[in-house]
Amino acid sequence: MSSDTTPEKQWWERSGLCDGIRPIVLDDIILTLLRDRFSRPDELDDPRLRGVYTWRPRDEQWTPDGEAGNIFIEDAETWIKDTEMLPAFITKRKPAQPNRVSIGDKEHARVGFETYHQQVITGMHLVLGLSFEPKEASALAGFAWKMLRHFSPVIRRDCKMKLFQVGELGETSILEEAPQVFAVPIPIKYAYDERWKLESLKPPFKAVGLHTDPK
Repeated sequence: MSSDTTPEKQWWERSGLCDGIRPIVLDDIILTLLRDRFSRPDELDDPRLRGVYTWRPRDEQWTPDGEAGNIFIEDAETWIKDTEMLPAFITKRKPAQPNRVSIGDKEHARVGFETYHQQVITGMHLVLGLSFEPKEASALAGFAWKMLRHFSPVIRRDCKMKLFQVGELGETSILEEAPQVFAVPIPIKYAYDERWKLESLKPPFKAVGLHTDPK
């Protein structure tokens, strides 16, 4: 018995969101990828989802052909205001951590007195497939898990990240914030360099006076 080993084809267009990467921008990158895929439902590569789910902006109730959007793709802060928006994908930001790479966060000295600073920012995001039905939540999360793994190399490259690593596809469980909702989590670990230079426009603390007299 033979099997088709032809690699799947995926397309990627570099996003301007990659300029000035920050934790909140990673939310936008992930949401943009998912929204783009589900805005063209007949092109989804999973036959179980193809033509079934359609995403449209929340202020556009109907598609051009009269079909209503029927999947929500939002950040957690937006979705939690109305947990009836289902089925859904949501992104949830976990803590981000600055990591020192040198004493005083100094990268290296340039000509003159300019000093550049550097830290490595690490953290994690969660993408969750949500539904009132556990099988639907699992199918949606499985699609997102595969898509994000396939696009992680170009996200790392174009956004100049040290790490964008999609972790394991989690188990189906009840969402803590909404007990009637089933959720399947996808963790994504990330790391990127943050560099900056400080320029003094006036002597620091010029207006601060130091006094020993308690009056």
